[in-house]
Amino acid sequence: MRRLFGYLLVIGLPVLGAAYMAEIYLWYLGSKSLEVIAQKSGHKYDARSKLEVVADLRKAGEKATLYVPPETLFRARGDALGSALKGKDGKDLLSLGGTSGVVNVVCNEGGSFFRYPADRYGFNNPDTVWDSQSVDIVTLGDSFTLGNCVPRGKSMIDILRGKTGALVNLGGGGNGPLFMLAGLREYGAGFKPKTVLWFFYNNDIENLRNERRNPILQRYLGEGGFSQSLTDRQAEIDKSLSGLIASLSQKTNW
Repeated sequence: MRRLFGYLLVIGLPVLGAAYMAEIYLWYLGSKSLEVIAQKSGHKYDARSKLEVVADLRKAGEKATLYVPPETLFRARGDALGSALKGKDGKDLLSLGGTSGVVNVVCNEGGSFFRYPADRYGFNNPDTVWDSQSVDIVTLGDSFTLGNCVPRGKSMIDILRGKTGALVNLGGGGNGPLFMLAGLREYGAGFKPKTVLWFFYNNDIENLRNERRNPILQRYLGEGGFSQSLTDRQAEIDKSLSGLIASLSQKTNW
């Protein structure tokens, strides 16, 4: 038995080591390929981490933080998925936008970082849109709708906003059907928009498998009048997101 165990160690450790090194090499190639793509398209590649971008923005006097996609809030609890955020009552709180009223740093896929000044509810909109009594269009979707990782003013929603009347964008990174339904219920329906644009991507079904395991999102589907009253709880959301970002920033460089 000891001899067998020794053989496994002799064989297994080099294999694991090689796999680990291959993973590092692939990560390196991925980062370098982004740099090469940026250079070929005539753009300077920003090699900073998101944390470094946030730090530099703060040094320049801007209020900035990291964007936390709603789908990353899930935490396993048995067969269900709870939320990493807690409200003042200590119960699960599921936010749908980023941190409100500050610059949210999101991603870098084309050489420069996509970031947006969040509105009063953490979404990628001019804040004044929430002063409107009605809007023509509400958009629902995932990162494509949010604007990842396109320069400001160049995303499909930016272009649509410039060609139409008042528009509220409720897109969020990784949103599937239930997150989109929640966004419409919490923030969009009150406007009674003329048009709701629901942007569907093929990974939304996979997202739905996880979303169905979250009790809060299940209630949006099963209870017609359910709401977390998120428009009245932004201070709770921002405080809980701040704590989560601080905790995660100690474990990763984002």
